Amino acid sequence: MVLKARELGLDAEIISTELYEETHLALDKIFSAEKENTVIIAAGEPKMKVAERHGKGGRSLHMALMALNNKKINADSVFITLASDGLDNSDAAGAIVDATTFEKMKKLDLECENYLNGFNSYPFFAKTGDMIMTGPTGANVADLMILLNKK
Repeated sequence: MVLKARELGLDAEIISTELYEETHLALDKIFSAEKENTVIIAAGEPKMKVAERHGKGGRSLHMALMALNNKKINADSVFITLASDGLDNSDAAGAIVDATTFEKMKKLDLECENYLNGFNSYPFFAKTGDMIMTGPTGANVADLMILLNKK
């Protein structure tokens, strides 16, 4: 991925292959490395303490929704987070979020926080159409997080 990013004229940085801290701290680490024309790559399995009563979706979908809710996405950024096995505690691998996700969210009158608090990110992304659906990949290495800033 780093080589391909550089072929495309982007800087690329792997910030971690062992991202295991709390989800909000992992997001801070990823987004603090953001620069113009850069691809930030991270892998691991950030921690989440899921409420006893919860909805549908896994760590990757939750992390993507948290990035939206915390307004980490800007007009020039795209954030992708997915489970390498293709199954983020559901049939979705993860999600892609960008400025168009915000537009769809507003148009559909969706409140991120309600879905976050209920650990119910799957229905949110089902409504916006931003889920990544790969099916089972047969591999389970780590979750992958990619932040692209193309300005």
